[in-house]
Amino acid sequence: MPFKRNLKEAAYGRNLDSRQPIEWSHPELKKFWVAGNADSIDMLCDESIPLEKRVKRMLKFRDAAAEMYAAKPYDPFNGIDWKAKDADGNFIKYAFMTKYDAPGCPEDPEQHTNVYLTLPVDKPEGKLPVIFYVMGGALFTHDIRIFPEIMRWAKDFQCAVVAADYRSPLEGGIYPGAINDLHAGYQWIVDNADEYNLDADNITLFGESTGAHFALAMAFRLKRYGYKPRGVVANDPMVDDRNYWESNKLIKDPCDATRAHSMFATYVGWENCGTNLLGPEAFANHATVDECKYLCPIFLNVGESDQDRDATMEFASKLYKAKVPCSLHVWEGAAHATLYYARKSEMADIFWANLNHDIKCCMKYDMRRDEAWFAKMDEIQAQVAAEREAAEKAADAEKAAKAAKKAAEAEAAAKAEAEAAAAEAPKVEEKPAEPEGPMTIEQAVINAVAESYERVAADLNMDTNIAEFDNANSSRVIKTAMFIGENLDLDEDLEFEDLADLSTIGEIVAMLKERLG
Repeated sequence: MPFKRNLKEAAYGRNLDSRQPIEWSHPELKKFWVAGNADSIDMLCDESIPLEKRVKRMLKFRDAAAEMYAAKPYDPFNGIDWKAKDADGNFIKYAFMTKYDAPGCPEDPEQHTNVYLTLPVDKPEGKLPVIFYVMGGALFTHDIRIFPEIMRWAKDFQCAVVAADYRSPLEGGIYPGAINDLHAGYQWIVDNADEYNLDADNITLFGESTGAHFALAMAFRLKRYGYKPRGVVANDPMVDDRNYWESNKLIKDPCDATRAHSMFATYVGWENCGTNLLGPEAFANHATVDECKYLCPIFLNVGESDQDRDATMEFASKLYKAKVPCSLHVWEGAAHATLYYARKSEMADIFWANLNHDIKCCMKYDMRRDEAWFAKMDEIQAQVAAEREAAEKAADAEKAAKAAKKAAEAEAAAKAEAEAAAAEAPKVEEKPAEPEGPMTIEQAVINAVAESYERVAADLNMDTNIAEFDNANSSRVIKTAMFIGENLDLDEDLEFEDLADLSTIGEIVAMLKERLG
């Protein structure tokens, strides 16, 4: 599929944000605010150009870059670095690079690759920690002859540095070909660690740009195979091929989202690029949080004006949720790869000091959090929770005991106070109860009335206030009189005509007294 058509499709409908003006640059980085190999990458991705012609152009770019470094001079195979000279101007050979053949990885066993082992001249005693250097170069232009930091790191970190060739998409390195080649290189380190005195349990992956992209993808591949590197240091990684984020609108050479889209499509295929079909071994940010669990520590650096800024930040967020040790540094006023290639500025010095610190941390400290580490943390957290629960129960018991003691003391004080008051109160002599005598007629009538008026009130559905019986209608009065007569067990019956003239309770009492005479 032609590059130009897809470039337009990738940018279609987007409110693009140009960061080309130098004003976007940090003041110390202005002279580095230039395009890199942008045009060459466009050409290499253009499928309308014959493959043979693109391969020829790719190799020409590599040779041109290598010749530029050789002229400095820089020759890693002979230990020559133009920056390392003695007082007489002679080159100081502080490290040497050797090329080896590595068998293919389990997923592509027939595909061998070249590995390059660089060792310091003055090797320390004991096994050497290893930097697995993943070369960058926009998928196409990587070459072992153009990375002088490989030799310098071997000396500065007193370590071995191993790099592996990987095929570009134009050389059969379409996904997962390049990852398989890098897997073979890592496997070579493990298999040959004893022979070259390498510490296979202390390997740190490093990459810049495409190299960072592959280094992070390798972290997922290695986890699947049970390898446990010490960490990954990734500068300006390209972690995603899906243009979801605000930073994908940024246009800044040498790499913006439209150009990256074409590069990625060349690598994984146009039918896969920008979809959710591929996993994190293709692009790290395709990983879920669960897939990030148990990864080695990750150190991320990205520029403010890098099109992959937001995806890198999202990937870091997934790592934090998965409890993976992670460092994220977004560099202000920097674009893609600006700081890596910037030299002789205070900001570049800070960047390189930060980069060196990250690598040293991986070598010096084992910060990996694997299944055993999490099991130990779960055990510690369970113990802490149990201790906290026991302490809370003890505190509650102590509080309850104090409250009970306080209540008992208050009860005792109240009892003592009552006893004291009783002792001080004057004694009252009780009067003997008067002997019961015969009940008078008046008392009998009053008792009868008191016992009967409520029954009358309930029967007539009226208020129980006895005062309402006075001046009531005759039926109520008559009925009251009949109840009272029943309570007094009168021998003679009360006839209606005897009660017809009664109108009040008082008249009832008077009539009954007369009857009981």
